[in-house]
Amino acid sequence: MSDLKQKVNQIPALPGVYKMLDSSGQIIYVGKSKCLKKRVQSYFTKSPKQPKIERMIFLIDDIEYIVTDTHLEARLLECQLLNYP
Repeated sequence: MSDLKQKVNQIPALPGVYKMLDSSGQIIYVGKSKCLKKRVQSYFTKSPKQPKIERMIFLIDDIEYIVTDTHLEARLLECQLLNYP
């Protein structure tokens, strides 16, 4: 988990899309944000979370992200990734 926390701390504070992957490399969550760093870090805080997020945290083995120029571009990319077979 410390490698994952290190990776999260290196994510830039820019708009983009993030993918959370399990230990087999399968995508378990896709999201977008105006500020990738803040959004992804929010999953790993000690503050109370929704039960589904608390369960998901234990499955995350890696995080990938794609920086975009704008939040709109991130929204479009997220839609593309969600519709990709």
